[in-house]
Amino acid sequence: MPSLSEMPEVVMEKIFDKLDIRAIFTLRTVSRFLQDFIDDVVPDSKLKVVEVSVYSKYVWVRYTFSDGSLIINTYEKSENGGCKIVTRKKKVFDELDYVEVFSGDLGNILKFQKSAIQYFSLGWSDVINGSKEIEPITDKILEKLEEILKSRKRKLKVKNVRIDALKQNQVLSILPFVDSEYLETIGISNPESPSNEILNIDKIVQLEQWKQGKILYTPEHIVASSTEYFTHFSKGIVSFLSVSVEGVILLKEVSPVLRRQKRFARSCAFLSSSSFDNFQIKYQRFEEKELLSDVLGLPSNQEENDKKEWIVKNSSNTSFLKIILTSSDVYFMRCSN
Repeated sequence: MPSLSEMPEVVMEKIFDKLDIRAIFTLRTVSRFLQDFIDDVVPDSKLKVVEVSVYSKYVWVRYTFSDGSLIINTYEKSENGGCKIVTRKKKVFDELDYVEVFSGDLGNILKFQKSAIQYFSLGWSDVINGSKEIEPITDKILEKLEEILKSRKRKLKVKNVRIDALKQNQVLSILPFVDSEYLETIGISNPESPSNEILNIDKIVQLEQWKQGKILYTPEHIVASSTEYFTHFSKGIVSFLSVSVEGVILLKEVSPVLRRQKRFARSCAFLSSSSFDNFQIKYQRFEEKELLSDVLGLPSNQEENDKKEWIVKNSSNTSFLKIILTSSDVYFMRCSN
Protein backbone atom coordinates (compact mmCIF):
# COMPACT_ATOMS: atom_id res chain seq x y z
CA MET A 1 0.00 0.00 0.00
CA PRO A 2 1.53 3.35 -1.01
CA SER A 3 2.27 5.99 1.61
CA LEU A 4 0.53 9.36 1.53
CA SER A 5 3.56 10.94 -0.13
CA GLU A 6 3.34 8.41 -2.98
CA MET A 7 -0.36 8.91 -3.70
CA PRO A 8 -1.52 10.98 -6.69
CA GLU A 9 -2.52 14.53 -5.79
CA VAL A 10 -6.14 14.03 -6.87
CA VAL A 11 -6.45 11.07 -4.49
CA MET A 12 -4.92 13.09 -1.67
CA GLU A 13 -7.39 15.90 -2.27
CA LYS A 14 -10.33 13.48 -2.08
CA ILE A 15 -9.00 12.09 1.21
CA PHE A 16 -8.64 15.54 2.75
CA ASP A 17 -12.10 16.50 1.52
CA LYS A 18 -13.51 13.83 3.85
CA LEU A 19 -11.61 15.06 6.92
CA ASP A 20 -12.69 17.68 9.43
CA ILE A 21 -10.47 20.62 10.31
CA ARG A 22 -9.15 19.02 13.51
CA ALA A 23 -7.92 15.96 11.60
CA ILE A 24 -6.32 18.21 9.00
CA PHE A 25 -4.49 20.22 11.66
CA THR A 26 -3.29 16.98 13.26
CA LEU A 27 -1.97 15.63 9.95
CA ARG A 28 -0.29 18.95 9.29
CA THR A 29 2.03 18.28 12.26
CA VAL A 30 2.95 14.75 11.15
CA SER A 31 5.51 15.60 8.48
CA ARG A 32 6.90 18.46 6.43
CA PHE A 33 5.44 16.85 3.30
CA LEU A 34 1.89 16.91 4.71
CA GLN A 35 2.34 20.44 6.03
CA ASP A 36 3.46 21.69 2.61
CA PHE A 37 0.72 19.76 0.81
CA ILE A 38 -2.04 21.07 3.09
CA ASP A 39 -0.77 24.65 2.87
CA ASP A 40 -0.61 24.38 -0.92
CA VAL A 41 -3.97 22.68 -1.53
CA VAL A 42 -5.78 24.48 1.33
CA PRO A 43 -8.61 22.03 2.08
CA ASP A 44 -11.92 23.59 3.13
CA SER A 45 -12.54 24.19 6.85
CA LYS A 46 -16.28 23.78 6.09
CA LEU A 47 -17.30 26.37 8.67
CA LYS A 48 -20.96 27.38 8.78
CA VAL A 49 -21.04 29.62 11.85
CA VAL A 50 -18.37 31.62 13.68
CA GLU A 51 -19.38 33.30 16.96
CA VAL A 52 -16.82 35.32 18.92
CA SER A 53 -17.54 37.04 22.24
CA VAL A 54 -14.90 39.22 23.90
CA TYR A 55 -15.03 39.89 27.63
CA SER A 56 -12.76 41.77 30.01
CA LYS A 57 -10.71 38.71 30.98
CA TYR A 58 -11.33 36.12 28.29
CA VAL A 59 -12.44 35.40 24.72
CA TRP A 60 -15.11 32.80 23.95
CA VAL A 61 -15.53 31.30 20.48
CA ARG A 62 -17.82 28.70 18.96
CA TYR A 63 -17.23 27.20 15.53
CA THR A 64 -20.06 25.25 13.92
CA PHE A 65 -19.18 23.10 10.92
CA SER A 66 -21.26 21.87 8.00
CA ASP A 67 -21.58 18.39 9.51
CA GLY A 68 -23.04 19.86 12.71
CA SER A 69 -19.92 19.36 14.82
CA LEU A 70 -18.80 22.10 17.21
CA ILE A 71 -15.59 23.51 18.61
CA ILE A 72 -16.10 25.67 21.69
CA ASN A 73 -13.02 27.27 23.25
CA THR A 74 -12.40 29.85 25.94
CA TYR A 75 -9.10 31.74 25.95
CA GLU A 76 -8.20 33.43 29.21
CA LYS A 77 -5.16 34.85 30.93
CA SER A 78 -3.40 32.27 33.08
CA GLU A 79 -1.83 32.95 36.48
CA ASN A 80 1.68 33.12 34.99
CA GLY A 81 0.61 35.67 32.37
CA GLY A 82 0.25 33.19 29.54
CA CYS A 83 -2.93 31.66 28.14
CA LYS A 84 -5.28 28.99 29.45
CA ILE A 85 -7.43 27.42 26.74
CA VAL A 86 -10.53 25.70 28.07
CA THR A 87 -12.25 23.28 25.69
CA ARG A 88 -15.17 20.96 26.32
CA LYS A 89 -12.78 18.12 27.20
CA LYS A 90 -9.56 19.59 28.58
CA LYS A 91 -7.46 22.59 29.54
CA VAL A 92 -4.37 23.56 27.57
CA PHE A 93 -1.75 26.09 28.64
CA ASP A 94 0.37 28.29 26.41
CA GLU A 95 3.11 30.80 27.20
CA LEU A 96 1.78 33.39 24.74
CA ASP A 97 -0.77 36.11 25.47
CA TYR A 98 -4.35 34.79 25.25
CA VAL A 99 -5.33 37.28 22.54
CA GLU A 100 -2.36 36.14 20.44
CA VAL A 101 -3.27 32.47 20.89
CA PHE A 102 -6.93 33.05 20.03
CA SER A 103 -6.04 35.14 16.98
CA GLY A 104 -3.59 32.49 15.78
CA ASP A 105 -6.17 29.71 16.07
CA LEU A 106 -8.83 31.80 14.33
CA GLY A 107 -6.38 32.65 11.57
CA ASN A 108 -5.54 29.00 10.97
CA ILE A 109 -9.20 28.04 10.64
CA LEU A 110 -10.11 30.96 8.37
CA LYS A 111 -7.04 30.32 6.22
CA PHE A 112 -8.61 27.03 5.12
CA GLN A 113 -12.16 28.33 4.69
CA LYS A 114 -13.40 28.09 1.09
CA SER A 115 -17.16 27.56 1.30
CA ALA A 116 -19.59 30.26 2.45
CA ILE A 117 -20.05 30.94 6.16
CA GLN A 118 -23.73 31.38 6.99
CA TYR A 119 -23.21 33.59 10.03
CA PHE A 120 -20.20 35.45 11.45
CA SER A 121 -20.48 37.51 14.62
CA LEU A 122 -18.06 39.40 16.83
CA GLY A 123 -19.56 40.74 20.03
CA TRP A 124 -18.07 42.34 23.10
CA SER A 125 -19.53 43.60 26.33
CA ASP A 126 -18.89 44.04 30.03
CA VAL A 127 -22.06 44.70 32.01
CA ILE A 128 -20.08 45.50 35.17
CA ASN A 129 -17.31 47.81 33.97
CA GLY A 130 -18.81 48.96 30.68
CA SER A 131 -17.81 47.94 27.18
CA LYS A 132 -15.31 50.77 26.77
CA GLU A 133 -13.16 49.05 29.39
CA ILE A 134 -12.55 46.16 27.01
CA GLU A 135 -12.42 48.20 23.81
CA PRO A 136 -8.57 48.08 23.74
CA ILE A 137 -8.72 44.26 23.85
CA THR A 138 -11.31 44.22 21.08
CA ASP A 139 -9.28 46.64 18.96
CA LYS A 140 -6.28 44.33 19.29
CA ILE A 141 -8.39 41.37 18.17
CA LEU A 142 -9.83 43.37 15.27
CA GLU A 143 -6.32 44.39 14.23
CA LYS A 144 -5.29 40.73 14.17
CA LEU A 145 -8.49 39.74 12.36
CA GLU A 146 -7.90 42.38 9.69
CA GLU A 147 -4.40 40.99 9.13
CA ILE A 148 -5.87 37.50 8.79
CA LEU A 149 -8.51 38.58 6.28
CA LYS A 150 -6.03 40.66 4.28
CA SER A 151 -3.68 37.69 4.01
CA ARG A 152 -6.33 35.53 2.31
CA LYS A 153 -6.06 35.16 -1.46
CA ARG A 154 -9.83 35.66 -1.77
CA LYS A 155 -12.37 37.57 0.26
CA LEU A 156 -14.17 35.59 2.93
CA LYS A 157 -17.57 34.31 1.82
CA VAL A 158 -20.09 35.25 4.51
CA LYS A 159 -23.87 35.42 4.14
CA ASN A 160 -24.76 37.21 7.38
CA VAL A 161 -22.39 39.30 9.48
CA ARG A 162 -22.93 41.02 12.83
CA ILE A 163 -20.31 43.26 14.42
CA ASP A 164 -20.34 45.07 17.74
CA ALA A 165 -18.80 48.49 17.21
CA LEU A 166 -18.48 51.89 18.83
CA LYS A 167 -16.46 53.38 15.98
CA GLN A 168 -16.54 53.12 12.21
CA ASN A 169 -12.99 51.75 11.92
CA GLN A 170 -14.01 48.70 13.98
CA VAL A 171 -16.52 47.76 11.28
CA LEU A 172 -13.94 48.52 8.60
CA SER A 173 -11.63 45.90 10.12
CA ILE A 174 -14.00 43.19 8.84
CA LEU A 175 -16.60 44.33 6.32
CA PRO A 176 -14.30 45.30 3.39
CA PHE A 177 -12.80 41.80 3.39
CA VAL A 178 -16.13 39.98 3.04
CA ASP A 179 -17.16 38.85 -0.45
CA SER A 180 -19.94 41.23 -1.55
CA GLU A 181 -21.33 38.60 -3.93
CA TYR A 182 -22.33 36.40 -0.99
CA LEU A 183 -23.14 38.96 1.69
CA GLU A 184 -26.84 39.50 2.42
CA THR A 185 -27.24 40.81 5.97
CA ILE A 186 -25.21 43.52 7.68
CA GLY A 187 -25.71 43.97 11.41
CA ILE A 188 -23.89 46.65 13.40
CA SER A 189 -24.70 46.39 17.09
CA ASN A 190 -23.88 48.78 19.92
CA PRO A 191 -22.14 47.17 22.92
CA GLU A 192 -22.97 50.30 24.94
CA SER A 193 -26.70 50.22 24.15
CA PRO A 194 -28.66 52.24 25.07
CA SER A 195 -26.49 55.13 23.96
CA ASN A 196 -26.99 58.52 22.31
CA GLU A 197 -23.55 58.60 20.71
CA ILE A 198 -23.50 59.10 16.94
CA LEU A 199 -21.90 56.49 14.68
CA ASN A 200 -20.38 57.98 11.54
CA ILE A 201 -20.66 55.57 8.58
CA ASP A 202 -19.46 57.78 5.72
CA LYS A 203 -16.76 55.26 4.69
CA ILE A 204 -18.91 52.20 5.29
CA VAL A 205 -21.64 53.35 2.88
CA GLN A 206 -19.06 53.63 0.09
CA LEU A 207 -18.12 49.95 0.35
CA GLU A 208 -19.31 47.53 -2.30
CA GLN A 209 -20.39 45.24 0.54
CA TRP A 210 -22.80 47.94 1.74
CA LYS A 211 -24.08 48.73 -1.74
CA GLN A 212 -24.79 45.07 -2.48
CA GLY A 213 -26.28 44.29 0.94
CA LYS A 214 -29.93 43.26 1.14
CA ILE A 215 -30.78 43.42 4.85
CA LEU A 216 -29.55 45.95 7.42
CA TYR A 217 -29.91 46.04 11.20
CA THR A 218 -28.46 48.97 13.15
CA PRO A 219 -31.28 49.83 15.60
CA GLU A 220 -28.98 50.38 18.59
CA HIS A 221 -26.85 53.00 16.85
CA ILE A 222 -27.81 56.53 15.88
CA VAL A 223 -26.13 56.75 12.50
CA ALA A 224 -24.86 59.88 10.80
CA SER A 225 -25.83 59.48 7.17
CA SER A 226 -28.31 60.47 4.49
CA THR A 227 -31.30 58.25 3.74
CA GLU A 228 -30.10 58.03 0.13
CA TYR A 229 -27.65 55.31 1.19
CA PHE A 230 -30.45 53.02 2.40
CA THR A 231 -32.75 52.90 -0.63
CA HIS A 232 -31.41 49.58 -1.94
CA PHE A 233 -32.10 47.49 1.16
CA SER A 234 -35.05 45.11 1.02
CA LYS A 235 -35.41 44.90 4.80
CA GLY A 236 -33.95 46.60 7.83
CA ILE A 237 -34.01 48.81 10.91
CA VAL A 238 -31.94 51.97 11.33
CA SER A 239 -31.90 54.86 13.82
CA PHE A 240 -31.37 58.52 12.95
CA LEU A 241 -31.08 61.54 15.18
CA SER A 242 -33.45 63.34 12.82
CA VAL A 243 -35.28 62.70 9.56
CA SER A 244 -36.90 65.03 7.08
CA VAL A 245 -39.79 64.90 4.64
CA GLU A 246 -37.26 64.91 1.82
CA GLY A 247 -35.46 61.91 3.34
CA VAL A 248 -38.68 59.92 3.66
CA ILE A 249 -39.71 60.68 0.08
CA LEU A 250 -36.24 59.68 -1.14
CA LEU A 251 -36.68 56.26 0.45
CA LYS A 252 -40.08 55.95 -1.19
CA GLU A 253 -38.70 56.61 -4.65
CA VAL A 254 -35.31 57.77 -5.92
CA SER A 255 -35.52 60.95 -7.96
CA PRO A 256 -34.55 60.82 -11.67
CA VAL A 257 -31.64 63.19 -11.00
CA LEU A 258 -30.04 60.92 -8.40
CA ARG A 259 -30.77 57.88 -10.55
CA ARG A 260 -28.82 59.44 -13.42
CA GLN A 261 -25.93 60.14 -11.06
CA LYS A 262 -25.72 56.37 -10.38
CA ARG A 263 -25.27 56.92 -6.68
CA PHE A 264 -27.12 53.75 -5.77
CA ALA A 265 -26.41 50.04 -6.03
CA ARG A 266 -29.92 49.68 -7.45
CA SER A 267 -31.73 52.39 -9.36
CA CYS A 268 -35.04 52.15 -7.51
CA ALA A 269 -36.20 52.70 -3.95
CA PHE A 270 -38.85 50.98 -1.85
CA LEU A 271 -41.87 51.72 -4.04
CA SER A 272 -40.41 50.35 -7.27
CA SER A 273 -38.19 47.59 -5.88
CA SER A 274 -39.48 44.08 -6.57
CA SER A 275 -37.42 42.71 -3.66
CA PHE A 276 -38.46 45.25 -1.02
CA ASP A 277 -40.21 43.87 2.06
CA ASN A 278 -40.13 46.26 5.02
CA PHE A 279 -37.95 48.94 6.56
CA GLN A 280 -38.15 50.80 9.86
CA ILE A 281 -36.61 54.17 10.68
CA LYS A 282 -36.32 55.15 14.32
CA TYR A 283 -35.87 58.86 14.92
CA GLN A 284 -35.64 61.42 17.71
CA ARG A 285 -36.65 64.43 15.63
CA PHE A 286 -38.73 64.78 12.47
CA GLU A 287 -38.09 68.07 10.72
CA GLU A 288 -41.32 69.75 9.52
CA LYS A 289 -43.34 66.58 10.01
CA GLU A 290 -46.57 68.38 9.17
CA LEU A 291 -45.40 68.82 5.56
CA LEU A 292 -45.50 65.07 4.93
CA SER A 293 -49.23 65.25 4.20
CA ASP A 294 -48.57 67.94 1.61
CA VAL A 295 -46.41 65.48 -0.32
CA LEU A 296 -48.18 62.16 0.30
CA GLY A 297 -51.71 63.53 0.52
CA LEU A 298 -54.20 63.01 3.31
CA PRO A 299 -53.53 59.90 5.42
CA SER A 300 -55.71 56.89 4.64
CA ASN A 301 -55.90 56.28 8.37
CA GLN A 302 -55.19 58.49 11.36
CA GLU A 303 -55.45 57.53 15.02
CA GLU A 304 -55.67 59.61 18.17
CA ASN A 305 -52.12 58.78 19.24
CA ASP A 306 -50.78 60.69 16.22
CA LYS A 307 -50.27 57.51 14.20
CA LYS A 308 -50.84 58.09 10.48
CA GLU A 309 -50.91 55.73 7.52
CA TRP A 310 -50.52 56.36 3.80
CA ILE A 311 -51.08 53.95 0.92
CA VAL A 312 -48.91 54.54 -2.15
CA LYS A 313 -49.55 52.43 -5.25
CA ASN A 314 -46.83 51.53 -7.72
CA SER A 315 -47.19 51.62 -11.48
CA SER A 316 -47.72 47.86 -11.83
CA ASN A 317 -50.68 47.83 -9.42
CA THR A 318 -49.58 44.39 -8.23
CA SER A 319 -48.68 45.74 -4.81
CA PHE A 320 -48.59 48.96 -2.83
CA LEU A 321 -46.39 50.64 -0.27
CA LYS A 322 -47.77 51.37 3.17
CA ILE A 323 -46.06 54.19 5.07
CA ILE A 324 -46.80 54.43 8.79
CA LEU A 325 -45.73 57.41 10.88
CA THR A 326 -45.64 57.38 14.68
CA SER A 327 -44.08 59.71 17.22
CA SER A 328 -40.76 57.84 17.04
CA ASP A 329 -40.77 55.67 13.90
CA VAL A 330 -41.44 55.62 10.19
CA TYR A 331 -42.39 52.21 8.78
CA PHE A 332 -42.33 51.21 5.12
CA MET A 333 -44.10 47.96 4.22
CA ARG A 334 -44.88 46.28 0.92
CA CYS A 335 -48.41 44.91 0.73
CA SER A 336 -50.03 42.82 -2.00
CA ASN A 337 -53.29 43.83 -3.65
